[in-house]
This record gives sequence, C-alpha cells and structure tokens, in this order.
Amino acid sequence: MKYSLMVALLSVSFVAQADYDNGASSYFNTRLLNVVETTDWNFSKAVGATQIFNDWRANQARAEIKYSQPRLYHGRIDKIVADNGNANFILDFGKKTAVTVTLAPVQAASWSVVGNQLKAAELQPNREFAANIDVGREMYFQCMRAEFGMGVYLVNCIALPPSIALGKARPDVIYDLEAASISDLVKARASEGWTRPPSARRNLATTVQIGMAADGTITSADITKSSGDAPYDHSVVVAIKNIGRLNEVQGMNPRDIKAYRSFGMTFTPEDLAL
Repeated sequence: MKYSLMVALLSVSFVAQADYDNGASSYFNTRLLNVVETTDWNFSKAVGATQIFNDWRANQARAEIKYSQPRLYHGRIDKIVADNGNANFILDFGKKTAVTVTLAPVQAASWSVVGNQLKAAELQPNREFAANIDVGREMYFQCMRAEFGMGVYLVNCIALPPSIALGKARPDVIYDLEAASISDLVKARASEGWTRPPSARRNLATTVQIGMAADGTITSADITKSSGDAPYDHSVVVAIKNIGRLNEVQGMNPRDIKAYRSFGMTFTPEDLAL
C-alpha cells in the first residue's frame, strides 16, 4: 500500500504494513527532510560515541551547546533494550564511553535505490525494527539532540545502515506544501518534542487553538477543550510551542496560509506517540 506525500517533504515512496497508518508516513517524511536540511545527507561527518563522551568530559557546557541541535552519529550496537513499549540501542556497552540511542517512534525497516533516488520500502514501530537488528551491527543515526546526566543519551533518532547512509543515492526534496497538509505537519513536529507524562493514557483528547504567523512561526497554543488530565494538556501545549517555526509554510500561497493563522486541532496520546 503506497502513501502519497502529505507535507513538504521528500519524494520517498513507502510500502507500509496494512495496519500502519498515514501518520507514520508523514512523520518519517518529516524526519528525512530534517536530515537533508540540517546535514545535507553528509554522513561522512558523523560523530562516534567515544568523541561525544570525550567532548563531555573535557567541557560539559560546550558539549551541551554543541550537541543540542540535530546531528549525525555512528557506532556499533552492543546491546538492545526495550523500555515501556519502545526500544533503545546502546553503543560501547560496558565501557565508560557508553551512549544510549533512543529511537524515534517510526523507523525504515528496508530501503531501495532507483537510479540516484533513495526510497524507504517499509516502515515499522521502533520496537519491531529493533527486534530485527543484531548486536554487533554498525549503524548511522540522525538524532535531534544529545542529553547528558548519569550517562550520554542521543534523543529521537532514526537509524540507517551504512549502505544507505554512505551510498550515493539520497532523497529528493520537494518543497511543495499543500494547505491541507499543515495539520499533519504540526502533529509530526509536535510528536518529535513531546514528553509523555505518566498520567497519559488512551482515550484522552485535548483540543488546542493554534496561532501561526505568515512565516510559519507558532505564536500561540491555547487549550479550548481539556482532556481532564492537566499534565497531559500541559504536555501538548509545550510540544506545540516547541515546534518554533514551520519553514515549509514559507513557500505557500499567502491566501492558503490565511486559513491557518488561527486553527483548532485535537491531539491524543496516540497522535503524538505515532
């Protein structure tokens, strides 16, 4: 089953499982666009696990700033762990340089190359994806940020095998956003920065009125219908505000954007966890 691209994303075709919905496709497309925009798909500049640890040990303040933005990483998977329905990889397990890679909710299980165009063939939830990965495998990652504390954590990462990351093929970017796709883009971006509160459960739904400037900047997010769970409501508002700006909107017709200067959306935990 093929899904058409719904946001200003990439010309990447997806043949997804019958029970995997369009939200996964939109989410993964958004992530791939982020890889292209922030790194130009240049995985030769990927940072190894040991380098992250050494930077942190040398100057913690500098490391926090350096690794606060999306970056490329690589390493050998030494351990795979499951946690609350999700899966994480551990690089350099058992060493002081160990790094935990927290996987994004959606991963590409297989890829294909047509000419110089890269295509993802199947999407899976991260736990199913990790179940098919063997310990000892080298992998490349694009992660939204690194966090430091009791250890080093790479947060919200998509994983790519070396043959894909270092190959000549790459996705083709299409900057053609339709107005009807803005809601999908908002959900995909909000899900990237959402922190699930312990009280979040199925059947919760929060409706939010969102304000957006002509350049795609999110200017406000106000609850218009509470889920009845204050921590969950707050987490939704924070995730929306953390989007910052939807750069894809800048290429739209101003008349189409006008309808989205103020618009309502309803969010469930399933929407944000994808």
